[in-house]
Amino acid sequence: ALRGGVQSAGAVETAHRAGILHRDIKPANILVTDYNRPALTDFGISIATGQANDVEDSQGMSIPWSPPEFFADPPRADVRSDVFSLAATVYSLLAGQTPFERRGQRNTASDLVHRIATEPLRPLDRPDVPEELNRVLSIAMAKEQTGRYDTALAFGRSLQQVELSLSLPVTQMDVLDDRTSGTSHSAEDDELDMHTRIRKVATVDPESA
Repeated sequence: ALRGGVQSAGAVETAHRAGILHRDIKPANILVTDYNRPALTDFGISIATGQANDVEDSQGMSIPWSPPEFFADPPRADVRSDVFSLAATVYSLLAGQTPFERRGQRNTASDLVHRIATEPLRPLDRPDVPEELNRVLSIAMAKEQTGRYDTALAFGRSLQQVELSLSLPVTQMDVLDDRTSGTSHSAEDDELDMHTRIRKVATVDPESA
């Protein structure tokens, strides 16, 4: 779950740097390739980051993984909304259910929307989940956008930090950014920097082929 979360955070960060808000991140929209890497799919309701204040409604949203601002009047969205949904996806993979689903209780759309807006996130009750991971997920899924990680990159790096604390191999996070020439690392870079690679998008001119 940590490895998939870090790799998916790189994909979400790439989309954001390309000016795209996904708005429908959930387990079903993260497919695994033949190389055992997650791929972010289904950009059917995505919007440009510049249109974030012009969201007309929450139609098409997948409620169980949506942040509270999607159901505000009027709805809102920014890169931190995708961070919430990505964290909710990681939570779901570990919990075996969506974050605000309650076993033995009603779980209608209105029930979920109410809980998403008002109820605190319950910590994952698993012996293999450290408190640090619960803390990272609670920040990423804060009710107010200002309380969350500012970027998917920051969320991914926090998941990498959890890997470090568990003495697990740190997952490489790849980000494509057409605005940069890439990153180089020096001996002074910290360990997480060494596991985050920001690369320039490679383009091919068909006229020169």
